[in-house]
Amino acid sequence: FVMDALRGRGAKNPIIQSHCLGGLSLLLPEVQKVCEVILVPFQKMEIGVAELFFRVMLVVWFGAGGKGFASYEYFALGGKNFRGKSCPTFAAAPSFSDGAAALEPMY
Repeated sequence: FVMDALRGRGAKNPIIQSHCLGGLSLLLPEVQKVCEVILVPFQKMEIGVAELFFRVMLVVWFGAGGKGFASYEYFALGGKNFRGKSCPTFAAAPSFSDGAAALEPMY
């Protein structure tokens, strides 16, 4: 599915083909937040395309990063939850380079 989604209008899946947003998608708040929080900072760190893609997929997995991007900031950036607590280490987002890291504790 993910690889097909990257093909846009060239995807084999007709649903993906019909939902290709094009240039206007950059105006969506969620897309701007991904650029601000993931793409720009991580690009400066020169971590590679695989890690960037992995981080973006985590956002998608949590439904646009959660309300106000709070879920992503909590488990991936060390943010606080609504009770003011930090994410436990065992549930923090792993790095793509960790290989077969378990994602279940984050969920």
